[in-house]
Amino acid sequence: MKGGINKMKKILSMFAIMFAAFTLVFSMPVVLAKTSPQEGLCAEVEAGVMPSSPFYFADGVLEDLNLALTSDTDKKVAKELENACEKLAELEKEANEGDMDNAQDATEEYQEIMAELKEEIQEIQAETSEEVLKKQLELEQNIENLDDEIDEIENSLKIKIEVEGQITPEQQALIDSILANLVGQTGEVEIEIENEKGKTKIKIEIETGQDGDDVEDELKVELGIDEQEDAAEEIADAKEEIAKAKLKIAEAKADGEETSAAEQFLSDAEKTLVDAEAAFNAGNFEEAEELADESKDLASIARMKALGKTLDEMGDSDDDSGSDSDDSDSSGSDSDSDDSDNSGSGSDSSESGSGDVIVLN
Repeated sequence: MKGGINKMKKILSMFAIMFAAFTLVFSMPVVLAKTSPQEGLCAEVEAGVMPSSPFYFADGVLEDLNLALTSDTDKKVAKELENACEKLAELEKEANEGDMDNAQDATEEYQEIMAELKEEIQEIQAETSEEVLKKQLELEQNIENLDDEIDEIENSLKIKIEVEGQITPEQQALIDSILANLVGQTGEVEIEIENEKGKTKIKIEIETGQDGDDVEDELKVELGIDEQEDAAEEIADAKEEIAKAKLKIAEAKADGEETSAAEQFLSDAEKTLVDAEAAFNAGNFEEAEELADESKDLASIARMKALGKTLDEMGDSDDDSGSDSDDSDSSGSDSDSDDSDNSGSGSDSSESGSGDVIVLN
């Protein structure tokens, strides 16, 4: 009798999981279109079922089932990229709430997704080798977007630690481990893409006689990757400057200093960065780069305000530094001149790169 009750409990548990899975399937959007790097890989992706939820396991089963039922490589890669973004969002949310154990669970899920993606890279196909290379370049850009997301998580955690104070060595070690695992697994995928690109470029040379690197450069222009990379770098720089400003403002607040002016500039910097990212996601890379540069400047001003410095003071400091440098150069010049005069008139001489005089007999 007791065995029958236990069996019934197991059946009911399985039914509950299947019901939850069924509900999740019809409540989640199915993305079949290929993700374009111009669209901003993780821009619209939010955290799904959190690792702390009792339904997290069922959510993972659903994701695996969804992938198993997808035979098209392009669609499968798109889903894996979306799942990777979702795991990063879950990780960041759990970490910001201080639940590092569940953040670690999300990290492990991310690692599994990237391992699967690494295998899918070898399966990318198209009618021509040039089209294959184009897909590989698009995927490479998407992976770089994941790198940017990881950088954001790292900056977010640094700010949280700075604002909230001390953390235990164990917590710090876990954070370091999580970040290292994210970077390491993503890096492995980037290496795999680079390897596959190399193979594809060799095929292009054999099939068409064209130089593979030249074809890659042409495809980058077609995809707007050069402009995109410049804009992405500027946005990354702006985010870094904003993170620095936040840290300085937090330090100033902790010291009881007035920070309202700095916070206003920081707020403007963050708003401008949002506009820059919107332009980037819309494919307007030139506008995105300009806005990101403006955001970076505003964040720099915010940081200076938090440090209690003005632009004039910073300018005076730079002028003094330049003056000292000029004096040093002038002194060095006089010394060189004296050395030259003392080298003797009866010998030929030339100066080496280090400023020493070499006498040739």
